[in-house]
Amino acid sequence: MHIINSFTLKKLRVIFVLFYCLQICKICFPQKEQSFTNKFVNEYSIAVKNVSIAVSMSGNSYDFMHLSTTLDAIQAAYIVTKDSAYLNDAIQLIDNIISTATISSTIPGNTYKYKDNYLGWISQTPDQAFNNEAFLFEGYVFQYITRFLYLINRNGWIFQSPEHLQWYNITLSFIEKNVWEKWITRSKLQYGSPNRIFLGVRTHMAAHWAGIALVLEKVSLNQELKNQCKALYSTYDLLLRRNLRINVAHPDAYTWNCTWDNTDGTPAKKDKEVFIQDVSHGNHVISYLITAIELESANWNMDDVNRFINTVEKIIYNPQNISFNDSVDGTPSPERPGWGNFQADGWIKLARYDMKLQNVYMRFAETRADLLRRYSQSLQYYANLALNQYYFQLSN
Repeated sequence: MHIINSFTLKKLRVIFVLFYCLQICKICFPQKEQSFTNKFVNEYSIAVKNVSIAVSMSGNSYDFMHLSTTLDAIQAAYIVTKDSAYLNDAIQLIDNIISTATISSTIPGNTYKYKDNYLGWISQTPDQAFNNEAFLFEGYVFQYITRFLYLINRNGWIFQSPEHLQWYNITLSFIEKNVWEKWITRSKLQYGSPNRIFLGVRTHMAAHWAGIALVLEKVSLNQELKNQCKALYSTYDLLLRRNLRINVAHPDAYTWNCTWDNTDGTPAKKDKEVFIQDVSHGNHVISYLITAIELESANWNMDDVNRFINTVEKIIYNPQNISFNDSVDGTPSPERPGWGNFQADGWIKLARYDMKLQNVYMRFAETRADLLRRYSQSLQYYANLALNQYYFQLSN
């Protein structure tokens, strides 16, 4: 009897250990999600929040680049936590940005050649389109503002009260007229083509506006504008497809130039020189891809996502020193050394489709906080890590 009890006890211990491990596996995703959410909360202190509010009221379009990453982080935190405080923070930033817009022809010191009666902003930062209106800076921030409108439309927030719907309609109307229509009109005036300004000479600069087009087509009720949006992102997809090449050393990964390879039949401009895509600016291409996948674009699929994932895992990432290369072909960049380590504005979002890549980004967060700080990406990085884990939870 004693021998039987001892044997039974051993079996019970094994069962207990297996059960314990199973429970750990079940809760590991929420724990990680919570851990990175907490890291975001720590980063998003009162001081950081107040700085963002102050910057959003500056009226300086160059500040839009900083605000764009904050808006992306806040939206990610809102999706994960459902905390309406983040939603309200996003609304405040958006309201502040829009409130500082001024009639183009009346902006003091505005040197933009095609001043008009649309509302807009100039850069007040020397050596950064100083005293000029810049479609690039507007594209940075309004890609995330339009995504926010899509989010609150889809989750039903705009239907919870007449005030919510009114805010949504006013904000959407502003974007349709003083962002989209404004630059379409100016592109026609300057180049004779509605999309020439948007498509430009670089993959990543055009990605902002192609992303805006993807979302505006979904939320706008203006059929003419929806047609314009489809025309823009369809042309962008064509151009980007022409640029994407199979990496010779890793046939399951992509490589591409940031300059357009073939602009035939499009209003895009081909640069005199050819440049490989740098990883830092490549964030914007990847962010566009993620938006296209989430909105179920017919032009992109999971095969593309997997090739971009392999580009990170096999070419860009350095497991030896836990860092990222500067260019999508793995080469260093003499112009922007070390900037491959900026991953928060696009590349990290690929990890919501691949746990192995998520582990890479978690390891980077846990061991290379110095690089998160150096490239001012901690807030956005932690928020998107938490969002990735949240999506893994939904799929399990």
